[in-house]
Amino acid sequence: MRAALISKSPAEKAAFAQAFVAGLPRGANVIHLHPANRAPLDLAGHPSHAATYEDLTKTDVWLRVNNLLGTNTALLLENPSRYPKISSDKVRHLRRLSMQVQHAALVDIVPFTLAPEYVYTPFSLLGRDILGYAHYYAFRENYHERTPDGRVVRAHDPAVLAAKLAPVTRITHPAFLEAPRDIVPVTSTPDEAAAYAVRKDELFDSGMPVPKIITRLADTAHAHPSRTQAALGHAAALPGPVLALTNLGSYAADFQRAARAAGLRHVTATSYATATEAKVAAAAHVLILEAPIIKSYLLLDVESWLTPGATVTTVRGDMGVDRHLWDLMDSELTAIDALTRELYAART
Repeated sequence: MRAALISKSPAEKAAFAQAFVAGLPRGANVIHLHPANRAPLDLAGHPSHAATYEDLTKTDVWLRVNNLLGTNTALLLENPSRYPKISSDKVRHLRRLSMQVQHAALVDIVPFTLAPEYVYTPFSLLGRDILGYAHYYAFRENYHERTPDGRVVRAHDPAVLAAKLAPVTRITHPAFLEAPRDIVPVTSTPDEAAAYAVRKDELFDSGMPVPKIITRLADTAHAHPSRTQAALGHAAALPGPVLALTNLGSYAADFQRAARAAGLRHVTATSYATATEAKVAAAAHVLILEAPIIKSYLLLDVESWLTPGATVTTVRGDMGVDRHLWDLMDSELTAIDALTRELYAART
């Protein structure tokens, strides 16, 4: 047995997982893997052996999990899309497990993270035949394929992927980006732009690795007073509770103080890492102050927790690092939404 569910609904995900384990042969061992920052799904009392992906590579956990393997062992994977890199230790361990079980299920909010090529990672754990490629390195090339009716298509085309995933995947939302969206563009002051240029030259002259340079430049741009003022001005006009999101907790604390100083009692701030379903669900408006630098899946979590009617606004500066980071995030969100829509259409 193999099956997948893509859903934002906690109730739908729990019901799917419970139905999966209830349909297993009597006495089947269930290896239940989930992210460390999420509690495992409720299996309604069905015995299982839960572990986090982050602990899976630890010797004691790996040995314990391997001792459970047998002809009736089942693998239940929660949110595996957030571990997309096929060469990582986590995915290597998952691959070994998946090759030794006859039953596997996948529960997630999205079919992939980062880019369409990474849909291969989670779904290959259910079976490489689903996408029709023996290994990731061939699938990532986005080769041409010929459909049964003779059309030539690309492997990563959303409609092509949806047709392959639909036989084993149920999806409960018609689109991933369902909330009304807005952008607040920010024009930096001449002084801010000049300081940014100096900082950029210093960093590139230092020989620092590019990823670290991007982080430092993002820190510099985020600290521009023009950005804080634009965000506060937008938040002041929003009716109802506003939740502002930042990369670092210290940035969230700074914005929280600025909001209080401006008399904006309806505004709270948190980092992506400390955002929770309860915090997001309580907000009528989510104000994204900066694009994620790492762990973009934390923003995907926020998107999945939005309540109907909530709005999303992104505050976007005009520095080079702003454009770079938002280009990456927009590309990921657009691709996820495109496949979500196609998959939903293929299933209805």
